[in-house]
Amino acid sequence: MTCGANRVLILGGGRIIGQGDTITSQKAYYFETTKDAYFNNKVVVRNVNTIIYTDTMQYNTMYRDAFFFGPTTINGRGGEKLYTEKGTYNTGIWGCEIQQKQLIYRRKPILKR
Repeated sequence: MTCGANRVLILGGGRIIGQGDTITSQKAYYFETTKDAYFNNKVVVRNVNTIIYTDTMQYNTMYRDAFFFGPTTINGRGGEKLYTEKGTYNTGIWGCEIQQKQLIYRRKPILKR
């Protein structure tokens, strides 16, 4: 771990736990002043409602907003599955805004854009 200018770089595995979310990755940066964390490589977000898999993500620990910048799968605990390549998901209210490629499954595809 290295620190400087209100930034913490976590190498060899990043992990943030808070407000019901647990986020892990192989590399992470955390900025104390903005409450933003940036994750790379095998990012997994877990909470009581969803499990999210992606490779690159920004997460705001204050508002619980996750911003995805590449292929992402959001799995609901009820069998729902959403695939996107760019978007935002709020882990507190379970709301999302999909900006690029969307495919939603509930045992079979129900929406494709």
